[in-house]
Amino acid sequence: MLLVARRIPGQAGREWTVVFDDDQRRSDPEAREAARRKLADLVAADQVD
Repeated sequence: MLLVARRIPGQAGREWTVVFDDDQRRSDPEAREAARRKLADLVAADQVD
């Protein structure tokens, strides 16, 4: 799994994309939940106080 952040010109936030290495994992509920948790952690760490 690869998590990618892209800065959007003119906006403070980022756009996040999750890319699964294996197409079958994309439909695996456990893999999707792991991606959600990792993404939530990254987004929370990226927040500016």
